[in-house]
Amino acid sequence: MFRAMLGDWEYSYEQYAEWPMLQALFMLFTTIVLVLLLNMLIALMAESNDRVRQIAKLVAQFERAKLILLWERRLAGLPRRQ
Repeated sequence: MFRAMLGDWEYSYEQYAEWPMLQALFMLFTTIVLVLLLNMLIALMAESNDRVRQIAKLVAQFERAKLILLWERRLAGLPRRQ
């Protein structure tokens, strides 16, 4: 069953030519499995993308905080205007 979901089967139309309903069910099963596997792949990619965006947001905040500290230290050494 698992190998059939991945498309590894030996299928000959002559063998099932006398059962058209079986051919239709097999094609329906193959189509449903294909859609489900693609849906799972899309879900995994979306989850990975969300994690990358969260990490990128944290890195951006950290870099901004470092830049603010750098400028505060630079400006602390300058004389104040009156």
